[in-house]
Amino acid sequence: MLERPSLLMTADELWNLPHEQQKMCELVRGELRMMTPAGARHGDIVNNLAYELTSFVKRGRLGKVFSADTGYRIASDPDTVVAPDVSFVRREEIPAEGLPVRFWNQAPTLAAEVISPSDTAPAVRQRAQMLLEAGTLVVWIVEPDSKSIEVHRLGQSVVKIEVRDRLSEDDVLPGFSCRVAELFGG
Repeated sequence: MLERPSLLMTADELWNLPHEQQKMCELVRGELRMMTPAGARHGDIVNNLAYELTSFVKRGRLGKVFSADTGYRIASDPDTVVAPDVSFVRREEIPAEGLPVRFWNQAPTLAAEVISPSDTAPAVRQRAQMLLEAGTLVVWIVEPDSKSIEVHRLGQSVVKIEVRDRLSEDDVLPGFSCRVAELFGG
């Protein structure tokens, strides 16, 4: 029996989906992946992290912080479009003509993923690796159950930060620091 090759979707086709479908999907190597909406705890942590980053970035005019509604096309042919829970793009990486209307055609400088109830830690770590290989400098994986954060950098050992510690990012956001407990509502 002949196997029919699966049809791969492009970033443009993803963009042209009805808006309500677009918000619940990502594209990985041309394959559409549906995402389950996360719960309130997940949303609270994402909001706290976005608040801390946005406050710091705006004060220093360092670039822009984006929510999970922002897609990044990090690979082409076949296309991969991901939407990290929170992301940051440095000012110097923002085009002179302004923010793109469609997906970014680059990886974010920094990405944060909060593990949701429908995620598995290995799948989120695989996503982090994909972002790093596409050019993201650092990925934070936030683990709500253990109230900890894994800091991932390409070719470096993972650093785990506990709830009693401070999260800082001197390489990408010099001077940024916040209590990890604050991200978990503490």
